[in-house]
Amino acid sequence: MPDTTTAQVAPRKVIITVAPTGGMATKQQSPHLPTQPEEIADQVAECVEQGASIAALHARRPGDDAATCSPDVYARINELVRDRCDVVINNSTGTPQIVYRRDISDRGWPMDPAILASLRSGQGVGSSAAGGGMLGGRASSLGGTHG
Repeated sequence: MPDTTTAQVAPRKVIITVAPTGGMATKQQSPHLPTQPEEIADQVAECVEQGASIAALHARRPGDDAATCSPDVYARINELVRDRCDVVINNSTGTPQIVYRRDISDRGWPMDPAILASLRSGQGVGSSAAGGGMLGGRASSLGGTHG
């Protein structure tokens, strides 16, 4: 009978995704939650040092930390993250229903008509909720879905 006590298993390669802000968490739940671009970029860089290779990013408005789809906020986060580390960026807008209620409907937030139409339809072109890259142009800004 073969000796099974010393069986060796080849090391598995894994991909680690970090979502430092998350789609729903607030600073009221944890004062340590990174919500602003500098905080998010610092947290992503720390996670990349520990082995993360994908950052699923959720943006917050300055001042009240509410979720936002603002291309300006995402652009700033992306710029700071890219300055600090090499990581795949997944700009996430969460679920279209939440985004629609908070940023577009209630506040009359200006948005590219194609992105707006995709979010309303649930088909999407600009977020992890809908696939595709919201900011486009850079290969490291990948869309897709995540949990």
